[in-house]
Amino acid sequence: AVNKIIKKDEAENLPAYRSEIGYNTDRARGFIYTDIIRTQAELDALLAKYPDYTIRGEKPELGMINYKDIRGVTGDEPDGKITDEDQDWTINHSTPPIVYGFAVGGEWKGLALDLFFQGVSGNDLFINYRDQNARAAKINSIEWDDHWTPDNTDAKYPRAEKPNSKNYPASTFWQRDGSFLRLKHVNLSYAVPKSFLSSLGVSQLKIFYVGANLLLMEDHVKEFDPEFGNVADNWRRYPVMKSHSFGINLSF
Repeated sequence: AVNKIIKKDEAENLPAYRSEIGYNTDRARGFIYTDIIRTQAELDALLAKYPDYTIRGEKPELGMINYKDIRGVTGDEPDGKITDEDQDWTINHSTPPIVYGFAVGGEWKGLALDLFFQGVSGNDLFINYRDQNARAAKINSIEWDDHWTPDNTDAKYPRAEKPNSKNYPASTFWQRDGSFLRLKHVNLSYAVPKSFLSSLGVSQLKIFYVGANLLLMEDHVKEFDPEFGNVADNWRRYPVMKSHSFGINLSF
């Protein structure tokens, strides 16, 4: 499922890189991540090259994410400052253009197995909750277990920030491949042979197991379940639950 904007009333002075005409509606903009400012030497080198350098209006500090300087506020040349004009179309599809599923099953001597797989392909997504929160229920341990501190300069994530920090906008640092393949349903059953049941006065006995959401066979996100997609606060949502059911069907 794809689409394209054929005609749209856009401002006459809209820069060409912001135009949506000729493109699909589910693109998304973000900054292009370059690095985390990890050491004082890196910070000093940056300010020596660009004394007036700012990141979205803030002076660069240790532990902050830095971005590619693409263009200036009034022109297409880099200006030594990271502003909203430096955002680019980093996601081509935020909604999966391909959604698919397939089933595999078989039966042999009373033993039956049915598997259903579900997946999506071709989309990217942003981690949509990227700052610190005072409420414990809204803190994700994966991020804060390995964030930048003066004693952990090689951390995977930048320094912890307060809510609505300017250092945590959508960017390629928080962008993930949203495609996944999940073993969605499993049905396993065994019908006890009637020759064995006749002596017990039982006409039918079937033992079964049903499982749901058992296995992510392809997962590029890791931090949260990719099935959430680009919904708000996807990082702190309650995970998709696995379920297991066992039962017996008995007839006399």
